[in-house]
Amino acid sequence: MSPLISNHICLSLGGRRVLDQLFAQLHPGEVTVVAGPNGAGKSTWLGCLAGLTKPDAGEARLEAFPVLSLKPQERARRIAVLPQTPEIAWDVEVETLVGLGRLPFERGFGPGIEDRAAVAAALAATNLTAFAHRRALSLSGGERARALIARAIAGRPEWLLADEPLDGLDPAHALDALHLFRRIAAEGTGVVVTLHDLNLAARLADRILLMKAGRLVADGAPKAALTPESLAEVYGVRAAVTEGAAGLRIEAIGRV
Repeated sequence: MSPLISNHICLSLGGRRVLDQLFAQLHPGEVTVVAGPNGAGKSTWLGCLAGLTKPDAGEARLEAFPVLSLKPQERARRIAVLPQTPEIAWDVEVETLVGLGRLPFERGFGPGIEDRAAVAAALAATNLTAFAHRRALSLSGGERARALIARAIAGRPEWLLADEPLDGLDPAHALDALHLFRRIAAEGTGVVVTLHDLNLAARLADRILLMKAGRLVADGAPKAALTPESLAEVYGVRAAVTEGAAGLRIEAIGRV
């Protein structure tokens, strides 16, 4: 597995600097959470890391290779992306939807034994095996979110980039998703997740990157990154940060 490097990425959109000299080396086998207020540039940065958006300067690299130099099929095999507002374009069976995650591996003969095994494993990992033959558009919002996570992991990528993947999930399935991301990372995949909920971020992450206005303000383990000082700078709030049996607890108690 190769590290994913943001090599001083800069990007402007509509005359506004969205990403400003973003440098970070992300490690396989870890869960990295990217957090920050709306408009911080989190989703745009994921797009650059995945090779979906070309920066104005700098580049994303998989070890020695610029991500944009990889052929699209190779890039899709190595980096799976779960966008913030994913769409289901066709009302196919859930099993078929999840199988779309295997398209970069098909060789023109349809799905093989390995493809079917990967789809079955992804359905099981997201508790959707019983829904395999349901129509995708008949699912609830939370069930669709889980199906799309399953599609992303069916390709068994080196890197999974997920933008607010817990939106629409009830608390139980949100916790299931947290455990799933941790299992995926334990198997060697690099997982990068954007989240707004800092308490969930603290439970999930090996490492947290706090962003504000396209720049990194804090980078470290949850306890090191989520300090009252960094939260005041990034979010403009006074926050109480406590540590208990369940880990860190962050509570906003007022404006700065």
